[in-house]
This record gives sequence, C-alpha cells and structure tokens, in this order.
Amino acid sequence: FIYALIGDIFIDTGMPTDFWKEFFYFRFEGVTGRKISLKDESNTTVSDANVLANIILDFIFEHHIPFKEGYEILPANQEYYFYKCITKRVCCICGKTGADIDHFDKALGRRKRKEVDHSEYTFAALCRIHHTEKHKIGVINFKNKYQIKGIKLSHETIKKLRIGG
Repeated sequence: FIYALIGDIFIDTGMPTDFWKEFFYFRFEGVTGRKISLKDESNTTVSDANVLANIILDFIFEHHIPFKEGYEILPANQEYYFYKCITKRVCCICGKTGADIDHFDKALGRRKRKEVDHSEYTFAALCRIHHTEKHKIGVINFKNKYQIKGIKLSHETIKKLRIGG
C-alpha cells in the first residue's frame, strides 16, 4: 500500500520514488523521533508502518495528488483514509474532489437536518455519481461492491464541516 501511494506521487510529480521514500522516512523521523525502514530485516513495527502510511496520505490530500481507484486500503488505515476523504471532500471511491458528505448507513429521511444529533450517524465522502449509485442499489449492495464503510465523526468535526446547517 505504501509503495503504491509513493508510485502515485511519482506519476503526478515526476520525482523518482527513491526521492519520495527518503522524503517520507525523514518526515516519519520528524514526527516520531525514530528512524524507519520497510526492508524485511528491519525492526519496524506494523504500528510504525501505519503511521508512515498516514503521513503519506496526509501529503496526498494536502497536495491533491490523484490516486488510483480501487486501492485495497489496509484495515489499520481505513478509518483515517475515510476521515481524510470527508474532511477534504474527496470521493473515497474514485478520488474526485467536491464530494458530498453522505449520511452513509442510514439516511435522514424526513427528519429536520438542524434538529438531528449527527454524531449518531456514519458518514462517507461520495462524488455525485457514487452518491446516486448508493441510493439506486441500496447501502448493503453498495458496501459489498466497493468495500467501504461510513465512519462516525466527533461533534467538533461535524460543526467544522457544517454538517446539518
């Protein structure tokens, strides 16, 4: 997953993957105070690799680097990935910007948007095409097709994103 993300950055920037690998290793060291290596014989933990992946995801979202549709995101990075998609309004399926923030697992229905406790809902960032598809085929079929899930957001994040008015 990490090397696939670095490959996407290379495709977008033209800078060699070795440059980006060292760049992110350096960022990791700045964040954690520890060195990292992804070589088989290294003593890097899974937790360290997850931190590195999140650092790379931050960079991708901050710099609007397009990523390939259909990544299989590691379970440890899924929640963070979906969170970044929501906060940056990027479709979690295809990467299009300007995505809708969808009440994912259950719709608001006839309830009044301003009177609902949105922290009880799960959310996903979906472009108009995928949002419409979700409503056409239903949430269960949609989840099975794309292997995505909605995530809960804190009251603070909901307010910051102006969900519910």
